[in-house]
Amino acid sequence: RVAAGIDSMVVGESEILGQVRRSFQTAADEAMVQRVLGAAFRKALRVGKRVRTETYIGRNPVSISSAAVELARRAFKNGSLAGKRVAIVGAGKMGWLAAQALASAGARDVAVVNRTEERAQHVADTFDALAHTWDELGSVVAASDILICSTTAPGAVLDRAQLADVMKDRSGRPLFIVDIAVPRDVDPAAQDVPGVVLRDIDDLSGVVENSMGSRLDEVSHVEEIISGELESLLEWERATEIAPTVAALVARADGIREAETERVRTQLASMTEEQRRAVDQLTRRIVAKLLHPPLDKARDLASSKQGHLYLTALRELFELGDEPGS
Repeated sequence: RVAAGIDSMVVGESEILGQVRRSFQTAADEAMVQRVLGAAFRKALRVGKRVRTETYIGRNPVSISSAAVELARRAFKNGSLAGKRVAIVGAGKMGWLAAQALASAGARDVAVVNRTEERAQHVADTFDALAHTWDELGSVVAASDILICSTTAPGAVLDRAQLADVMKDRSGRPLFIVDIAVPRDVDPAAQDVPGVVLRDIDDLSGVVENSMGSRLDEVSHVEEIISGELESLLEWERATEIAPTVAALVARADGIREAETERVRTQLASMTEEQRRAVDQLTRRIVAKLLHPPLDKARDLASSKQGHLYLTALRELFELGDEPGS
């Protein structure tokens, strides 16, 4: 459930799967993962992968930043950001998440503008974008097809007049703006400028709410995947419990056989070597025939839900002691 993202605050988010993968790798590198824990980790990672390929739980935006990118993607006929120039204005948390969502959506031509150049450069370096100074804001906007604004400025950083000047030199090329800042980065009057399409955080709230609802609808499908993989893991675990019990039973039976043979060794002294080998083979066959039915039954039942009870009874009946590791 953790790796699948349905125990997360944001249902279906994928970051937790990466954390599980990194934790497993770290533990494995330090030789901290044993057989059962390793199998559980691998199953969890398999569940996370299946959930993201077989359900829609992670395919709709549930944050304002990812919704902004989704809205921008839908604004174009082919629904693709390939070949589009995108600018992020503001390199805080919202800008960072927008850059992350753009990278996931396939945007390759991304510019980041921020008042603090170091922060813009950090976001740009992380997501293979280009950092620009605040003084370059006008030229960056002029070159962009999509603008995502997310600064913490107390007032608008782009007004109607600025955008009207930008649009004069674009030869009718539209500019799609998503303003996710609070308060707004873009003067609402800018939507009256020909060629400017302006969306704000109110437009995005509906996208997020609808997306969250669709994700919750997928939870039952995710639960089915988890249930199936968990049962598979438990069957494997129950099946592997038989090996120590079989080994203990065979060792005990052979120990008894050898002890009894040793007890009558003096009576076998008059026999030839060939006769002694025949007696040895005879006792081995008797032990094997006696053990064959219970061991076969144990292997058949080991992977069932009652397998543990059967193995416990087997160890108790033959006085095999406690289970290994108990």
